Parts: sequence; C-alpha cells; structure tokens
Amino acid sequence: MNIRTYKSVGPAIRSINNGTPTVLFSGDCLSLINEIPDNSIDLTVTSPNYCMGKEYEDSTSIEDFVEAHELLLPEIVRITRDGGSICWQVGYHVKEKRVYPLDYLVFSVLDALDEVVLRNRIVWTFGHGLHSTTRFSGRHETVLWFTKGVGDYYFNLDSVRVPQKYPGKRHYKGPKRGE
Repeated sequence: MNIRTYKSVGPAIRSINNGTPTVLFSGDCLSLINEIPDNSIDLTVTSPNYCMGKEYEDSTSIEDFVEAHELLLPEIVRITRDGGSICWQVGYHVKEKRVYPLDYLVFSVLDALDEVVLRNRIVWTFGHGLHSTTRFSGRHETVLWFTKGVGDYYFNLDSVRVPQKYPGKRHYKGPKRGE
C-alpha cells in the first residue's frame, strides 16, 4: 500500500485503506494546497461549488467563481505531476433565469496555462433534480479532463469501452458503405 502523507498538514488528512494509494484532504483547499509539493499528485478529481447560494457556499457571484478558479487552478497544475490528470466536474450557475455553463469558465482558466492539455469534455446525464418551468431542465453536467504535459499520460480505453454496435464494420461511406 502506497499512501502518501504530508506531515505539515497534520490532522487534515484522512486516508482510505482500500488498496489504492489515496489521500483525502479535509479543510480549506487553498490553505491545504500550499502544503503539497510540486509535481506530486497523479490525479485530482473534484466538483467545486457553483456559487448558487447553497448552505455550504459563501458566494452567489459568478465573478467569485472565476476569481476562486484563477487562484486555485494554477496551484492544482503546480502540484500535478507530468502525465497526471485533472478532472473538473461542473454544471451550470443559474441566477435570475440566466444560465452560465461553468465548464466554459473553467476551460478558459486552464487553457491559459501552457502546462495542461484538454483531453476530453465528458458529459454525464442524470434523471433527478428540480424541474425548470422556463427552460429545459439541466439534467447533465460536464467533466473536463486535462493532463499535465503533452506527452505521456495514462489512459486505458479498454477498461471503459462500450461495445461497438456493429462489430467488424469498416466503411461508413462510399461504395462499401455499411460493410
């Protein structure tokens, strides 16, 4: 078992002993991230606050969302090792019947950093949530998958591959179409 601990963070660390090298940090992310060494994290997966006024949020401003990400994301890139991944899951910020796709905002911050490359924009759907009466209900969110560096990174398509609908099909147009 390879669980990394950072002693200077102290009691803010809880580790999960499930056979995977994992560290969970509990606390203010900007304070904690300053304790993490450069190029030391393989994977960051998160779903940050959408600034919609939930009980656990301090802000309802889209400007605050952008400002927080402009502070946080360069630090996430700093601690991510070369070939490591950053998966940022966001939905929409909705205020006064205006919808703001947060993945656009996150992308614009990360795209300005030369060290990372967008690999996929993954959309997942779900059937729960409140119904909107003034637009289609938001039943999806987006995961932006970035890697640090343009070279080697780990990706195993076979572990998540959906079987092909027409195995063996080689041509989609021309005289052999459908074969």
